[in-house]
Amino acid sequence: MATLKDIAQACNVSVSAVCTAINHPQKISKEVREKIINKARELHYFVDKTIKAQKVLLVFDNYKNYFYGEYYADVIFGITQRLSEQGIDFRILSDFRVDYAEIYDYSGLIFVGRAPDAFLERARKYKMPHVLAVNPNANYPTPAVYQDSAHGLAQLIEYVKSCGHKNIAVLTGETDHHDIVWNEFYSVLSGAFSKKNLMLYQADYGLVQSIEIAFSKFLRDRKKTLLFCSNDLLAYYVYKAARKYGVNIPKDISVTGFDGISFPRFMAAPQPALTTVQADRTVIGSQVVDLLIQLLNDPRKVKLLNRLPMQICIGDSVRRLA
Repeated sequence: MATLKDIAQACNVSVSAVCTAINHPQKISKEVREKIINKARELHYFVDKTIKAQKVLLVFDNYKNYFYGEYYADVIFGITQRLSEQGIDFRILSDFRVDYAEIYDYSGLIFVGRAPDAFLERARKYKMPHVLAVNPNANYPTPAVYQDSAHGLAQLIEYVKSCGHKNIAVLTGETDHHDIVWNEFYSVLSGAFSKKNLMLYQADYGLVQSIEIAFSKFLRDRKKTLLFCSNDLLAYYVYKAARKYGVNIPKDISVTGFDGISFPRFMAAPQPALTTVQADRTVIGSQVVDLLIQLLNDPRKVKLLNRLPMQICIGDSVRRLA
């Protein structure tokens, strides 16, 4: 195994410079530090060495976007609260296009939201322990914590069927057939309804007009009595479009959501109360921190996919047909 002297000789620097780069990186120039750290990694100096600093990286693909909605804000709160309880420092990265020399002294990584394959490939290349919050990845099997959408949807389907709805449509945003969560979600739907009784409409999560267009298409199919929305935000856009078209919910059509977002206290929640399912999103955050700690302590005991149960919340947006 390489020694500090080996690294120093390879970089044509002193042993003390190597020690400084590894233990006090802020005291040496970035150029020299990166040269030393990259050489140390190349010589496998860090393999099987426990980095004592309790520091974790929270990695996002475009960090700012994750604070536009309540869902991820709750997840992030759960993560940061749990890290604070454990006395673990953290740093936020808005992407993962970083050199190993900048992050070698961090214990592990938490990727929040949908992490590009390139991010996960780099984490593996750097041999840094990492876990996923909310979105597991089929291309790069990685320990993940996410809500059990399939279980929540099964509850919702049981309820709407008990209300007599057999011909339904689904309104969703962009879908990725390599997405584990979407595949589980759609597998439950297609298993519960025949092809002729199930229609899929797609919209753009970030483009309100596309939701209205999808909703207008749904209205043309008078055989469909209920519209499943893949999240509550889509459902509330449907509420708005329904008012514009003079459609009464649930008298004319029934609508369900999915994720249980709430409204600020100073705003009145849309009526009728939306039937949806929800999970405690702060728990997703706290559990993903615990998963990373477990991965650092004993990776052999880590479970790959960790699902958080969801619970149906029955409102007034589904009409009983029978």
